[in-house]
Amino acid sequence: VIGLHDPSVTRVTTSLNDIRLIRLPATDPWAERVACAAQHLQGFSPDWVSWQIVAYGFHPRGYLPSTLLEAAPELRGSHCHAMLHELWLGLEAGASWRARAIGWRQRRGILCLLDRLDPDCIQTSQTVYQHALMREGIGAGRLGLFGNIPIAEPAADAGAALARWLPATTAQGSVAPLVALTFGTLHPQWRPAAT
Repeated sequence: VIGLHDPSVTRVTTSLNDIRLIRLPATDPWAERVACAAQHLQGFSPDWVSWQIVAYGFHPRGYLPSTLLEAAPELRGSHCHAMLHELWLGLEAGASWRARAIGWRQRRGILCLLDRLDPDCIQTSQTVYQHALMREGIGAGRLGLFGNIPIAEPAADAGAALARWLPATTAQGSVAPLVALTFGTLHPQWRPAAT
């Protein structure tokens, strides 16, 4: 595992347990980090390189650095997989001009990276992202990801707690509402009733 932009370390850090991990500090120049990553890849010579792409992991506004885009073929490997965890801003109808402007630059970076990598396999975890990529002429599979929130047994009095929390809707004769939780960001334009 190579972390190309790790803000938690101040020097190149390697560890070897079950998996060899190389963490490259975000404070080092991109050219140095790319050269270090390329050197490790050549030494390891993997059958597949899987890019886990989170644009906001590289830049506070989600822009991909030009040095990384230029060097992408060096970091490709003989077979390449690209997992797009996020795309670009401005996908939703009614997005602000600011979101669309930032999204335009993010989109250019991601599409350039994919062009330079020429991956053998492209995936994303979101159907919306799949459709956005399809509009750009890129076929991507959907890979469902598991969550990191443990499943807990409900408390013995969970039903009673819910009845106290929703007294008007749990009265006799009324239909119980759908109660759902989401973990992540909801855009201001999200319409819960339509969903």
